[in-house]
Amino acid sequence: MKIFISYRRADSAPYSGRLRDALIAHFQAGSVFFDVTSIDVGATFTSAIAEAMALSDVVVVVIGPNWLTAGSPDGACRLDDSHDVVRNEIRAALDRKLEIVPVLVGGATMPHSEAVPAEIKPAVIRNALRLSDEQWEDDVKRLVSAIERSVARRRSAWTPELDQAVDAIQRKNYAEAVDLLSRTLPDHRTAEAYYHRGLAYDFQASFRQAIADYDEAISLAPEWATAHRQRGNALYSSGDYDGALTSYNRAITIEPQEPLTYLNRAELHIKLGNTAGAIADLQKVIDLRADAGLEQLAETRLQEVRARWLVERG
Repeated sequence: MKIFISYRRADSAPYSGRLRDALIAHFQAGSVFFDVTSIDVGATFTSAIAEAMALSDVVVVVIGPNWLTAGSPDGACRLDDSHDVVRNEIRAALDRKLEIVPVLVGGATMPHSEAVPAEIKPAVIRNALRLSDEQWEDDVKRLVSAIERSVARRRSAWTPELDQAVDAIQRKNYAEAVDLLSRTLPDHRTAEAYYHRGLAYDFQASFRQAIADYDEAISLAPEWATAHRQRGNALYSSGDYDGALTSYNRAITIEPQEPLTYLNRAELHIKLGNTAGAIADLQKVIDLRADAGLEQLAETRLQEVRARWLVERG
């Protein structure tokens, strides 16, 4: 299980840090993403959040008294800024259809949906849990139960081994995930199991095994765009650029609104020297407005590619 804590430092940092410690005490180590302690030295803030969100099961949105009105140094409301980190975290969670649990701290009340940007309104029309100083332990227990129910809904069709393997992948224990899935696959040949074992192989740079498992997943679920995309990534990493392009193209044909595939294909275009193709794909990520974190990555990469292109042209 992976829990992402979204909070605004100027609004609820002490409560959020205390909540992080409480959740880590209940769930296993590495289960909670909390930006201050979870981002590796040298990693970019945006890319780290995008990666964490992609592996998360549930997003806990911590709302304090100033969550809605917190301002930037120039006096503007941060939540009104389309590049605001908190706004983009929530939007990414909604885009990825993750479970969202709003948590009220410091005596805060739930913001009216009319007061927040339209793209994140669905997050503030949900039932919220309140964490109070007076009943902190009991309130945390209720939150833990809500998180467990949310994750159970997402994983209701999974075998226990697959559930454990996904947790192992989230803990970066890829060998454990491969072992669990290798034991369950003979009796439960599912696309999900092959896909996640492929993912575990992928993270270990065992690209041949990863590609074989993605092929099996696709044979069982031919229209699964994510499996085609991950197959493309493994082929790219193994040096099979033609195969990678075919997989990316297929993934985009199946799901033309998924920005990550365009971002991956853009990197392949850059590798192949197809600057025009890379620019088109990066611009597509931005135009889709489907994932705020990926948009920012695409904008940064687009600037780099265009600058390099101008230098090459002299």
